[in-house]
Amino acid sequence: MEKLFPSDKEELLRIWQGLKWTVFFFIMRDTGFRPGEVAGLTRSAYYSSVGGIYTTGSIDTVTGKYKD
Repeated sequence: MEKLFPSDKEELLRIWQGLKWTVFFFIMRDTGFRPGEVAGLTRSAYYSSVGGIYTTGSIDTVTGKYKD
């Protein structure tokens, strides 16, 4: 994990090829969400009242479409 998520920001961005993928894999690491669930996250999945996100849908790996 230390090699995949180093503390040096520049190295982290180099490993994951940019900010989008860095954030994508940080979410997977920190939440346990599967790739389709992370891809399906929307701003509406954030609940400020509890300070967290909930997965309510995902991106289907076969069709590439959003599903609840």
